[in-house]
Amino acid sequence: MITPSHTAIETLPFDIASSGDNIIVPLFVPATGLKLGATYVHSISLFPAAAVTVTLKAVNTVTTAARLWYEDMPLTAAQPFILENASPDSVYLYSLLPDEELVVELSSAVRCTGFTNASYFIG
Repeated sequence: MITPSHTAIETLPFDIASSGDNIIVPLFVPATGLKLGATYVHSISLFPAAAVTVTLKAVNTVTTAARLWYEDMPLTAAQPFILENASPDSVYLYSLLPDEELVVELSSAVRCTGFTNASYFIG
């Protein structure tokens, strides 16, 4: 039996280029394959190589329901999209429920690199 534990903040890099949904924070811890109990997203940095419209959402892997965080954001070529927590009252930007993944939907096949900083409960 795994005892639930909270991880330190980890940087999760991504390099995506497919139109449609692209997972940037998976349901399982990348290094161990353990299923996440809850995920806390502390920051998101996305750097598109060309103009693209971006939707950021949490997608439930069981029901496929989505919670939209940002919808239809038009970005120009090489315009970075950076979200950071600036509030002293909260230690994270967003939380993902146990069966949710963080997804970036791209309007076209444009290469986007970046990273998220996240921590999670395991178990």
